[in-house]
Amino acid sequence: MYDDYRKFFLDAIPMVGSSESVSYMAQLIVSGQVVGLEADMWMTTLSFIQKPTMDMLKAVKVGLTNFNFNKTYLLHIC
Repeated sequence: MYDDYRKFFLDAIPMVGSSESVSYMAQLIVSGQVVGLEADMWMTTLSFIQKPTMDMLKAVKVGLTNFNFNKTYLLHIC
């Protein structure tokens, strides 16, 4: 049951679209708490943020510099 709640929570984080949610996403990916396909999907959702702020970009920069990410994410983010 805990896994179901965790999945709902983790699925909702990218949908928030705030600088805090982007920062939290980066923290979870860098710490290894979110890995694999879920981390890939989270990175892809960044391209759907319509009005990114400087705080969001800073959080993503930290995530990209501290995480061995798939280079195809650069196309989505740019």
